[in-house]
Amino acid sequence: MKFVPIRTYDNYVPAHIDLGRLKEEGIDGWLKDENSVTVNPVLTNAVGGIKLMVPAEMAQQATDILIREQAAYIATLSCPNCGSHNFGSISIPSKPGYWLESMMAFFLGKSILGTEKLYLCSNCNTQFKEPVDGKSAELTIPD
Repeated sequence: MKFVPIRTYDNYVPAHIDLGRLKEEGIDGWLKDENSVTVNPVLTNAVGGIKLMVPAEMAQQATDILIREQAAYIATLSCPNCGSHNFGSISIPSKPGYWLESMMAFFLGKSILGTEKLYLCSNCNTQFKEPVDGKSAELTIPD
């Protein structure tokens, strides 16, 4: 049986969550390079991250399941300021926190610092780090 990668991850937690979702649907799979990335995260880019492997003949079905689950989860999230579901994410380069990071960024490039993910609400133009669960959030209405 031939296995193909359908997604890659830089952390083992979401990789195992998605693997569990697929197993609930009857699709068997496994995680390639999980040990390498978990033991030494510096190797993430070198090995291409943790790869979710599924049988080739079930790859499209597995991808559809994960897309459906992700869309359902995203639909529950909302802006912490106005409660809107109309927001997007932006990635900005991280800034060095101390002198060693500054030196590494100078010699190795800013990509060594990584990026920070922020969200931007299209309704109220608020920037926030994490959306809130729209089902349980208490919304504050600005004056």
